[in-house]
Amino acid sequence: MGEDKDIPLAWTGGRAPLNAPAGGGGPGFFLVAGPLMSIGPTVLFGKHKRAVTPTSNFIIVVGDPGLAGEHFVGSFFQLSGATHQKEVNSSSFRGVPSPGGATVNVVRCSSVTDFVKAVSVGNVAYLAYFGHSEEDALFIGQRHAPDTNLSNRGGSEDTPISKIPKTAFIADAQIRLFGCKAGFGSNSIAEQIAKELGIEVFAYDNPSGAFFTQDPDLGHGLRAVKPADKKARFKPKSDTWMVPFDGTPTFKRFP
Repeated sequence: MGEDKDIPLAWTGGRAPLNAPAGGGGPGFFLVAGPLMSIGPTVLFGKHKRAVTPTSNFIIVVGDPGLAGEHFVGSFFQLSGATHQKEVNSSSFRGVPSPGGATVNVVRCSSVTDFVKAVSVGNVAYLAYFGHSEEDALFIGQRHAPDTNLSNRGGSEDTPISKIPKTAFIADAQIRLFGCKAGFGSNSIAEQIAKELGIEVFAYDNPSGAFFTQDPDLGHGLRAVKPADKKARFKPKSDTWMVPFDGTPTFKRFP
């Protein structure tokens, strides 16, 4: 990506300004994060308790960035996925099971079929998703075509959650959704996935979209946002995290 240079951090989720440049970002884009808390069913990050072996599979799915003018985020999902891969390998993202010698793979997906193929390797102990989403869908693909959304809504572009093979996951596997609003509200997409597969799912329980930060304290929810964070600039060689912008980034556990 060349030399580090200051360019605005990208936006994702919520409602994108129609005049956002093709590379993502623009004036007024900002990040918000804060300390994670444990309140009732809402948890910090989860606990290490997986029966992981060197033959287990750890998969990080990266969805399409979106079309220009339609929530386009450039390479930020890929950058966030790559950072997460590094942190999973080093066991430095709290609550995610340690690979224990297993391989952690990042897989680019543009359809639900791609998503299903990625997990069909079997023996999946951990699955993370970096991509667009709302309360009732993961928008894996950017095309306006069948099989681009994982959702039970029944629309022409939706593929139901039941297409994900339950047998692909070990009994105590974990899924973690980093998309916008995936754990928000009643019967969220995260809750539906947990019910369908019978395994633990974590997702952001925040009512709005998400932004990207290159501050590790924000990325790990160790401090609240400061006014200066709203003017943060992107450096291509730095680690990148995806966090909600509407207050405390909170993972909710399902079931």
